[in-house]
Amino acid sequence: MCLLCICFVRANDDYFIDENNNFDIIYTKNHKKDASFVKDHIQKLMEINDKLFAYKFDEKLTIVLKSNDTQVANAYSTQYPNNMGVYYNGGAHMNNYFAHNSWLATLLTHETIHNYQMNAKKSKISKFLKKYLGSNYMPVQAVAFFFTSPNIFLPTVLVEGNAVLNESLYQNGGRLHSGIFKAMKNSLLINSNYTPTKFINNHTSFPYGVEKYIVGGFFMKFLSIKYGLSKVNKFFYAHSIHSLNPFLLNSTFETHFGKSLEQLIGEFITQTKIDNKNFEKLKTKNLLNSSKTIPALSKIDNKIYFLSSNLKNKQKLNIYDTQNKKLLIKNSSLNTGKIFKIKNKLHTNTANFIDTNRYKVGLFDDDGYIDVKTIGKSIQDIHNNKISYIDISKSFQTTKLYIDHEFYATVASNAMFDKDGAIYYFKQDKNKRVLYKNKKQVYSFDGYFSKIVDIVDDEVYIVANTKDGVSLYSIKDGKNSKLFKADNIIDAKYIDKKSFAVVSIDENGYKISINKINKTEEKPHFQPIIKKPLMVYNLDTKPTSKLDDTSYNEFRYLNFTNIYPIVYLSSDENSSFVDIAASFVDTMATSKLDIKYTNKHKEDIGLVSYINQADTLQYGLSAGYIYRTEDNDTIKLQNKSKKDYIANLFLEYALLKVGRHTIDTKLNRYYDPDYKNKNPAILKLSYDYVRKFALSYAPHRQFATNFYLKADRNNSFISVDVSTTNHLFWHTYLKLKHKNTKSDVVYIEDGRGIKVHSVPAPNNFDETNFEAISLNSSMYAKDVAMSNAELSTNLGFKWYAYSLPISLRNETLFVGQNIFDITINKKLKFFESYIGMSFDILFGHTIAVPVVVRYIKNNIDDKSGTTSVYLGVRF
Repeated sequence: MCLLCICFVRANDDYFIDENNNFDIIYTKNHKKDASFVKDHIQKLMEINDKLFAYKFDEKLTIVLKSNDTQVANAYSTQYPNNMGVYYNGGAHMNNYFAHNSWLATLLTHETIHNYQMNAKKSKISKFLKKYLGSNYMPVQAVAFFFTSPNIFLPTVLVEGNAVLNESLYQNGGRLHSGIFKAMKNSLLINSNYTPTKFINNHTSFPYGVEKYIVGGFFMKFLSIKYGLSKVNKFFYAHSIHSLNPFLLNSTFETHFGKSLEQLIGEFITQTKIDNKNFEKLKTKNLLNSSKTIPALSKIDNKIYFLSSNLKNKQKLNIYDTQNKKLLIKNSSLNTGKIFKIKNKLHTNTANFIDTNRYKVGLFDDDGYIDVKTIGKSIQDIHNNKISYIDISKSFQTTKLYIDHEFYATVASNAMFDKDGAIYYFKQDKNKRVLYKNKKQVYSFDGYFSKIVDIVDDEVYIVANTKDGVSLYSIKDGKNSKLFKADNIIDAKYIDKKSFAVVSIDENGYKISINKINKTEEKPHFQPIIKKPLMVYNLDTKPTSKLDDTSYNEFRYLNFTNIYPIVYLSSDENSSFVDIAASFVDTMATSKLDIKYTNKHKEDIGLVSYINQADTLQYGLSAGYIYRTEDNDTIKLQNKSKKDYIANLFLEYALLKVGRHTIDTKLNRYYDPDYKNKNPAILKLSYDYVRKFALSYAPHRQFATNFYLKADRNNSFISVDVSTTNHLFWHTYLKLKHKNTKSDVVYIEDGRGIKVHSVPAPNNFDETNFEAISLNSSMYAKDVAMSNAELSTNLGFKWYAYSLPISLRNETLFVGQNIFDITINKKLKFFESYIGMSFDILFGHTIAVPVVVRYIKNNIDDKSGTTSVYLGVRF
């Protein structure tokens, strides 16, 4: 698990830091020029947004350019442990998706906007908490609970929508310039019953994971036209006054805009229908298939290949023969992406782990293994033995096209060969798209978005913007034609002079069909979002800013992060406690030092702990004391000491991470406060194979096994568990598990042996132990074996609320049985039967908190029935 729940993959790269008055930049040697580019622009970007958001950061902004070994098409902004943005270079080849010219410029704008949204603190209470207690992401207890950063609980649609709006205002394109996303927005708002409830909640309906960015972006554009950009951006500072209740959205909207959020959503939907009244959907006649993920069409040997998915089960591989007009559909384990054939084996252009330290773009087969010749390359096209690709490592600032290892051009779109081996691609010239054949310009038009989809007999077919969405166009001999009246065509492949295989988008998903063309003379449409860009990124010359090149060290840059106090008072003195923790986290959030004091019933506990997850070898250690204030006789009866010293240690090392396979090892030594001199050491070796889909609540297929060796005082233990999960039908799954722990313990006393917990075990419990929560009390044993079978089915029921900050989703029923075989002085065999339901509480419209309610009973005690509840983490 990541220390701060925000790490992705750890690369053993050396980092450097450039420290400045208002910002720091952390980077690797490979990204030095990219860091200089950031330094060229960040100060001006901050000056612009200081005015637009009406405040200045209360601490430095830190920008981290992650290693090229982590080619993730993403980034994130956070306020914990500091005001920081972390950027990955893996989206450098996604010009068509983001409609951008520079991936780094897109991230710099988008994520810095998030920093302005989240860092805002209009409330004096929030400012006080930040000044004296640091960056607490959890509410701080005083007379009531107060939030240091209230805006972290804003709905995703407002946060991401505002960032998408702002990313589109700097003459670098952006998603609001893409006709694909305009067609998506129009399909959702015009052709479906789109409500404020759907708008505000993070639901799982189509388009899952995208809608909040796109609908939110166009909503923010609507507000900026109505009230002005500055007024819209200042909303975030206005809302940060709510340090006590950050869910008072309507209060802020009514005060700031003079109307409720619900009113403005209604006006936005109405205005969308008026502005796009001529929006026309494709009439699909010869439907091949439908999908919830974007199908990328590939043409190989007169056949069109694409993947389709419902995000819950295995993908389907679709092969349409353009000559005999037949469609073959079969299950596939390929990951989503454009299909290529290498040595008669299908691969997709995607990204995945290729070892424990590297997550790379390339061509992956159906087992999840990369073709080694494509590591770090986004393959664009293959003609005979000639390969064109984007080199991800060199494309952070601008996208670099290579042909057979030789640099060819800086591009702003995908690239494609014609039948003679000529290469076509788009460049971006300010707000103009320029089409090239080899090195020669052949056509241009205004806009930031266009995608090459096919080339036949010198006629280039592209997808580009219409007034109300996106459609298919052709370019030949300097002339341009529109081939369909529809405004929702996002991809296509030529079949013959009269028909194309096309991908269209509507409110339910993507449809792949064969359609006849209806040719008209019409150019792609372009309408600027802003009259004058807020700032123009300099992409034509080399960055000029000099960097310090100071070596980064997680120990040197360990900084105070926060103090978090908890006081719980109860009429039962055994339940009252005081807990104060001070945390120090390094700037990159890879290591953490905690100093903690706890006072609970007749015990004072002091603990210092340190965790480091900077490299493949992760480790943690802690040391402290327990002082007991009970009388000596009582302490002796409990077999404890007046003073106890704590010393814990763990080491983790990832041995293998490739395809869908993971092998890890961990060494752990910990102190058990319940028994004198008990500090066992455990060595763990684990293997995991998993195949899971975005909206499946359980793995489609998983096999896992763990092997443990444990030493406790003079005793030794060996433990093995094996588990498997398999999809059966519909949304129904079967899970099987067997676990066996043996020891050489002779006398079951003084906490020796294998513990069988009668209450839910703590999250960090000894994994060689067991749970049997139907028992009246916990016990220790010499040997324990347990077999489990569980059948579960997801009901698919959802209930979303608008006015309440709580919704329900992902309801699942399950039934199971545990069979125990326990050896103490004699054999004890029994079974537990249980039934229950799990579901997600969607808290604050954004945060999914899993809840499990389970009733369990055993066959040896008629009064054993008990109900347990797990909320998020066990308690």
